[in-house]
Amino acid sequence: MTARISVRLAPRERPGDAIQKLQRRLEAVKPWHVDMTVIPAGTGEGYEADPSRPAYATARAALEAAYPGKQVRYAGEGGSIPLVTRLANVNPNASILLWGCEEPAANIHGPGESVDLGELEAMTLAEAGLLARLPPFVEAIPGIP
Repeated sequence: MTARISVRLAPRERPGDAIQKLQRRLEAVKPWHVDMTVIPAGTGEGYEADPSRPAYATARAALEAAYPGKQVRYAGEGGSIPLVTRLANVNPNASILLWGCEEPAANIHGPGESVDLGELEAMTLAEAGLLARLPPFVEAIPGIP
């Protein structure tokens, strides 16, 4: 019998440390006479966004325009998408923004996942507003026409 386990990492958590902790925990709870081998299939480090970067103020303005009368709030969530950390390592000056349509009832990545059409419309407006506000940042990057 085999099982595939995916582990989400906290920012600054090392993949090797997480694998060792998982292996120790599984060894501690496995039933008698069960042989177990943990084989890492792939790893990636966690990412922590820095909302003090200028692009976040731009995103905040776009979101507040798409959601009149509502204030943007930041909440740590997810953060173990390997590509994001790799991009941040390649360009430490980049402001990486991740967002999606996920109001509390959406149950993202769970059974019955769904998106409210009003949320989809507002987030589409917010993303278009962000893109419309980005030219000052894009023009500041050498090599981008």
